[in-house]
Amino acid sequence: MTAEKGCRLFYTLNGSAVEFELGAGSVVVGRSQDCDLMISDDSVSRRHAELTLKGDSWYIKDLGAKNGIVQNDRTVAHSRLSNGDRFKLGNVHFTYQSKERNLGISFSENVTARSMKIDSISMEEASLMMSGVKDPSDDTLLSEANDWIPGLMSEAAQSLLASGGLDEMFEAILSLAFAHMPAERACIGLCQEADETVAVKLARSTNPADTEQLVISSTITSEAIRDRNSVVYLNSNTDAPPSQSITNLSLTSIMCAPLCVDGEVLGVIYLDTRDGKAPFKPIHLKVLSALAALSAVALRQASLREEVQREQRIRDRLSRYSSPHVVDRLVDGGEDDGGSGMYSEEAVASILFADLAGFTSLSETMTPSEVTLMLNAIFARLTEAVFEFEGTVDKFIGDEIMAFFGAPIAQEDHAERAVRCAVRMRECLVEFNASRPGEAELAMSIGINSGPVIVGDIGSPQRKDYTVIGDTVNTAKRIESQAAKGGKIVIGPATYELVKDCCRCEALPLMALKGKLEQLQLYSVEVSG
Repeated sequence: MTAEKGCRLFYTLNGSAVEFELGAGSVVVGRSQDCDLMISDDSVSRRHAELTLKGDSWYIKDLGAKNGIVQNDRTVAHSRLSNGDRFKLGNVHFTYQSKERNLGISFSENVTARSMKIDSISMEEASLMMSGVKDPSDDTLLSEANDWIPGLMSEAAQSLLASGGLDEMFEAILSLAFAHMPAERACIGLCQEADETVAVKLARSTNPADTEQLVISSTITSEAIRDRNSVVYLNSNTDAPPSQSITNLSLTSIMCAPLCVDGEVLGVIYLDTRDGKAPFKPIHLKVLSALAALSAVALRQASLREEVQREQRIRDRLSRYSSPHVVDRLVDGGEDDGGSGMYSEEAVASILFADLAGFTSLSETMTPSEVTLMLNAIFARLTEAVFEFEGTVDKFIGDEIMAFFGAPIAQEDHAERAVRCAVRMRECLVEFNASRPGEAELAMSIGINSGPVIVGDIGSPQRKDYTVIGDTVNTAKRIESQAAKGGKIVIGPATYELVKDCCRCEALPLMALKGKLEQLQLYSVEVSG
């Protein structure tokens, strides 16, 4: 059995759409801060009304409010609320929605007899309905009984456009459909690429006892998508033979409207009901089509917002480490892990470690704030050098910086970039020393190694770092700490093979590095000047 969602009130206050879920017991509504639902509006009394749950039904009672309660255009003192009821406290309009249930979904290819169809409504037409401007050619909107439509459209626009992500948007769309139309079950689906099939994103029922699957006619959804028409099917239609699929499901009527924006169909809204006393009417089809138009625009905007948020997550994660050019390319073509997952991959890269030789002893003569200022000034210059060659700053370890090239974007010349960055780092340190005449000069030892690595999020979902790991990284560190003495730039054998045609290097004596069984042939990069 599926889980129930609570009954809810929807209202608009100070231009913002608000949703309030009713709990158990009673809810006092009024202007006072002591009320369960406080409404900051002068037309609402301090204690205006009380909603009470009796059995499976909610009742509303006037608590002696000056402006009373108007339910469905009728003043009431005490009344039962039904799904979709509208009531007014002072100048504030509310819509009541009864409990919903999640539904299973299945599709049927049974053909039904269509009773009415209309072209999908444009955003401009929906805007006219919001403004209350009536189309003289449309008899369904001329009746005074339909004066609620502009308010409904305004509420829908505010509620939809104020929604956050797509899941919240789907909930808002079905909530509005239930609140303003006599539907018992509803779903919203998005079009699959390159065909007319629909992927259902959310399905709901207002009947707490409803455990059946919501059977959707793929014939109806395909017609709505293909023809861009909103359609209604009535079991009691006298102008067409009864629909066999509607009869089999004991349905009174079905409505389906496409979500169209800029000539593209994004999906459909699908409603049905078994209530013979409240079948769908032409005005409901018109309203559903307008709601679909608003929903399509809101969905498009929500999709754009999610895309912007996806890009921002990538930027936030990588901008601390990578150059702006690398970040731009990642955002344009990179994959996102959704903001909470762990992403890593294999790559071939060059790893650089640079350590400030003699800084530890120098720092012993300085205050902590002086040490911090000096390190920040040096690291700022070194980081610019890394970014100049489109590398990634992995981390700062005391007076050491670690960087890598060839990831997250593959670079065929990653080894050359790493070596040229090392040379530029040496130049930056010379410039820094020159800016401090009379002070002790700093030197820097740099080790570089190239090879396979794992690059990505390392750690846990709660605490992770974007970094590289592997034997290639460990060897680069050993080269820097054991071989790059006296401010040298020393590279491993794999790096040498990649840069020997563009950089002048000198072979060093074979060296046994910690953790290595065999001695390695290392090379010192010759730097002019």
